[in-house]
Amino acid sequence: MKRIIVLFVSLSLLITMFLVPATAAELSEEEQIQATIEQYYELGYDSWWGLRLKDFSSVLDMNSVQMNNFLTAMEENIFKWNYIIEHGYYSGQRERHEIFFDYESINISSDRQHAEVSVNLTGEEEGMPAYPAFVTLDENQFLLTKEDGIWKITSHAYNDCSLFEKSIDQIIIFDEEAVILELEADYEICMTPESMYTSNEINEPNAAPYTDYSYSSSRAVKYAKKFVQTPNSHFYNTSSDCTNFVSQCVSYGFGNTTDYSLNTSYRMVTTGNTSTGWSAGTGGGYLAWENVGKHWKYMRKAKTGLAGPRVNKTTYANLVNGDVMQVDFTSDGTYDHSAICVDRANQKFAQHSFNGYRYYSDYTGTKRYYHPKFFREY
Repeated sequence: MKRIIVLFVSLSLLITMFLVPATAAELSEEEQIQATIEQYYELGYDSWWGLRLKDFSSVLDMNSVQMNNFLTAMEENIFKWNYIIEHGYYSGQRERHEIFFDYESINISSDRQHAEVSVNLTGEEEGMPAYPAFVTLDENQFLLTKEDGIWKITSHAYNDCSLFEKSIDQIIIFDEEAVILELEADYEICMTPESMYTSNEINEPNAAPYTDYSYSSSRAVKYAKKFVQTPNSHFYNTSSDCTNFVSQCVSYGFGNTTDYSLNTSYRMVTTGNTSTGWSAGTGGGYLAWENVGKHWKYMRKAKTGLAGPRVNKTTYANLVNGDVMQVDFTSDGTYDHSAICVDRANQKFAQHSFNGYRYYSDYTGTKRYYHPKFFREY
């Protein structure tokens, strides 16, 4: 009987050893670093999802300016989401999606106090996954330092850093009053459908015979969804690809054929001067096609007697699918980014650089919008 009891106790201890998670001391340095990075994303997602800022002190180096800015950006983002939900401006369903980690390299210093980490993030591919702005898929670079024997993140380089954190080296202050004014301007300007665009209505003299091709928002949205993750090989692709992608979507929205590899599926303006046209292909694009500021100026300028797209400036309150948004992340007067609305009900936008979807309230800074009307050919 005693032997049976001893055997039972021994088995129980053995099982317990396997069930109890390994402590930090039992994990290798590489495993501790991986655990820190994954907990960082978990805390971020929990904060965004639950709309309450979590305690990040166990994973972040609080002497780092960027990490403090990360928390400030998270606090502001949570405030914005709480505000629009409480005021009834958003009634959709925010989605939470899995993140998959591929650690490409972990380089630890000789004194084992610092580490450089390269991580490739991938995510769910089904449906229309939209991740919070701090989750940028593809390559992410981390610097970590050991503090009292614990690895903590000192910096994080990722594509949407400027979108979310605004700065990595200058302290950002959360200005609640300014954010409220921004939100009120976006959500509380309500116009009737009949008066949506009257203040910007296109009025051009009929100088010569012409043909107008109406904009199909459904075509533009279909294009955006098809190529939001993997770019269309018919066009060039760059590391700063946002406006190139939006131009493709809008140009396809003006077209009427469906072969994504043929110019006949798009309507463009090809001239001998790359500063005055709006066109692109596999070899590159005109300035108005690919540059944020030049694109806006070209789209909005008067084109009496000239072929090209006609658009109306609009507001967020009147935005519809297929409309274009540009963002000035730091509100310094220079616009940095273009995206296209693909799901107005859920306030979802498609973009490149990073290639994927974003919710409207995850964009920070000043915004402006236009509604494509038609493409005129003479």
